[in-house]
Amino acid sequence: MTRQTVFVFAAPALLALACGVTPARAEDEPDYPHGEYTEDCSTCHTGDVWKPAVIAKDFRHTATFPLRGAHATAKCRDCHKSLEFKKTTTLCADCHRDPHIGELGADCGRCHTPRNFIDRTAQLDAHRLTRFPLTGAHVTRDCEECHAPAAQGQLQYVNTPVDCQACHLPLYQATTDPNHVAAGFSTDCSQCHTPTSFQSARFTQHDALYFPIYSGVHNGRWDSCSTCHNVPSNYSIFNCLGCHLDPGTSSRHRDVAGFSYNSNACYACHPTGRAGD
Repeated sequence: MTRQTVFVFAAPALLALACGVTPARAEDEPDYPHGEYTEDCSTCHTGDVWKPAVIAKDFRHTATFPLRGAHATAKCRDCHKSLEFKKTTTLCADCHRDPHIGELGADCGRCHTPRNFIDRTAQLDAHRLTRFPLTGAHVTRDCEECHAPAAQGQLQYVNTPVDCQACHLPLYQATTDPNHVAAGFSTDCSQCHTPTSFQSARFTQHDALYFPIYSGVHNGRWDSCSTCHNVPSNYSIFNCLGCHLDPGTSSRHRDVAGFSYNSNACYACHPTGRAGD
């Protein structure tokens, strides 16, 4: 039954009104509740049972807001609080409470999709437009690991620090091989680490500043910092004798005047690690 059909049935009542007669209203003839919506009533109702409404399978929502993903399974009244359907807006915030309290704007589609509200692809694309594009291991982290929940009135996303120590300072302070605090390492993690793998650190400045371990004969001859630095609290102390054992080392220095079998003497004569120094 269409809305137009209802008007045909109501023609006698309209004629009575035109003649100044107020017709008696049938109890089973309710006001039309859908305002300007004029589609065929049979899309949702049947002549046998008016309630509950059952949406026809071939029904297609308005083109201005096609139902996709989770929206396709939502109940009509979840969004249409009023039966005057055209009064419902298409703003995300009208249905979804904004957990970001306006920090990220009103367009949920920048980070979310109807298919999955936690859509990593959309979120990563949006994050690439910020001061800190996510790469490597940062891609897999939960948002709240860097954007900790904040008290009402405080910012959780905007102006989040992008320097390494903002998140990794407790990593930095607790690391023992090498002990970053004792060694006085910079809190700029990028000097030794990459977002791809935090474990595969390379302190390449060591070659220019102290002693060549990434080039020359010592490249690949050590496993960790503790191979040479066996006093974690003092990285100015180093040990050559763990690899250069005696009596073999002393026997090769029989013709060296003033030879002493100790690490400082090794470095004094071989500052670049080459035997010919």
